[in-house]
Amino acid sequence: MDEANFSVVAEIARRIKREKVAEFGDDPDESLSDLMSFVVGLRNRKQLFMLIHGPGPTSARECVYLAATFMSCDEIFQVADARYKVIQPVPGEEATDAWKEGIMENYQAGSLGKLWESGQREGIQECIVIYRMPMIGPVTTASYNYERSGRQIKWTHVLQTPADGHAGAIMDYYRAGLEKRREVYPQIQEMQDRMLADMTRNHDFRKDEAQYWIDRGLTSYLSGYPCVFLAHYMGEVKDLGLTDTLFRDGKEIDKDEATRLRNE
Repeated sequence: MDEANFSVVAEIARRIKREKVAEFGDDPDESLSDLMSFVVGLRNRKQLFMLIHGPGPTSARECVYLAATFMSCDEIFQVADARYKVIQPVPGEEATDAWKEGIMENYQAGSLGKLWESGQREGIQECIVIYRMPMIGPVTTASYNYERSGRQIKWTHVLQTPADGHAGAIMDYYRAGLEKRREVYPQIQEMQDRMLADMTRNHDFRKDEAQYWIDRGLTSYLSGYPCVFLAHYMGEVKDLGLTDTLFRDGKEIDKDEATRLRNE
């Protein structure tokens, strides 16, 4: 695992969470203190793409699928403000396939959130969960457990998932995205190479300038999916005045509009 990248993403996520709790922790609407979950794509160790999840219990996994399929990245991180519950079989009863199927039926996507909101919180743990999903190599997952009281947050312990313990919907969608990537990526790469060559040879674009516009177009495209609330492209080219850009529903928006949408 690239410990440096993981640590940076984890610290950014925890900082944003602290800020949210400090600002909204006393509000009766607890969701205002939740981190808006997101997927980040890195290329050559640089963060380039961010997809902020839209509403609904399946948006996180769908954003992971999009990132794995379309982002020309070396690795993606998925960061979510989540809840989990450890469920053990009745003493003396083995965790049979039938038992596991019963658990899956009782705990569908969003079910823990509904229990939490209704006040049925026994055994449910809040955490920031981070997945590192490289295009090549093993997946790494860590859950940063916390306890919140008003505007205060206390980080308790970090739970790392064993290398052979990665399962569930996020992993299913990630693997499906990789499978789709193998199918479509040669055509995508060919198209991007052709565009890059045309822009640099025939229209006097610098290579980094041309790549900026290609990546920017991809970000705009991904922002049009219903599972994406906002898409952020961070591949600025400073000396040319090309800055990071935000998109929603396929259209560029400014930072003030993005802030307004986040606070609605």
